[in-house]
Amino acid sequence: MVENMDGQAMRRLLPRLADRQPGLFLDIWELQPRAEGPAHQAQPHWCLCGKCLDMPIAEEELCCAGGQDNCLSDEPEMNALVLDLGVLALRTIHEIFGM
Repeated sequence: MVENMDGQAMRRLLPRLADRQPGLFLDIWELQPRAEGPAHQAQPHWCLCGKCLDMPIAEEELCCAGGQDNCLSDEPEMNALVLDLGVLALRTIHEIFGM
């Protein structure tokens, strides 16, 4: 049945599935192929804390400027609300499917 659906019908169905089975989208996310990143990246010129990664667009080139011992990425809240893979997966699903 799903194979015969057009794109518009799938876009209507996906938010309903997400409401009923949110874990399904995490399963789909985990099955997606991952690009291998470089083993080590040099610190970007705009980084002041020493923990930033190079970003694809200039608007994302932000640093907390807290220094190595006071970096925001080390805060428990940052890990739980921003850097957690599950949170990132849900955010991506939200962006893709507009939920």
